[in-house]
Amino acid sequence: CSRAPFVTFMLDALKKAGCEIDPEKYFKCEDCPLLGAYDWASKEIVICANNATSESAMTTVMTHELIHAFDDCRAKVEFKNIKHLACTEIRAASLSGDCFFSEEFFGRFNFGIAQQHQRCVKRRAALSLTNVLNV
Repeated sequence: CSRAPFVTFMLDALKKAGCEIDPEKYFKCEDCPLLGAYDWASKEIVICANNATSESAMTTVMTHELIHAFDDCRAKVEFKNIKHLACTEIRAASLSGDCFFSEEFFGRFNFGIAQQHQRCVKRRAALSLTNVLNV
């Protein structure tokens, strides 16, 4: 997965932003209730191996979490600030592949065309906020 185009792009972007990481040490695989998470305190990405079971799912999760890492590096996101958290979740949902047409149409059977990306981003970001904040 670390050779997937979006993952490679994000790893390069982190390097250019001055936050180069070693993927061998940065990514952790664990059993957990989500697909993945960015741990801002330890600066690690957790991939939930029990839920991200396909290469495609792992690539999307890695990209999503790398967007959080990039935002943390570039914008110094305060993850306890709900506005900062909402912003990075919106960016990650929009840019990671979470809301690509193929994911929505074939993976989640959301057959809408008009405004589908916007609805997906709103839905996925709200879901992430709910999971992070336990509300």
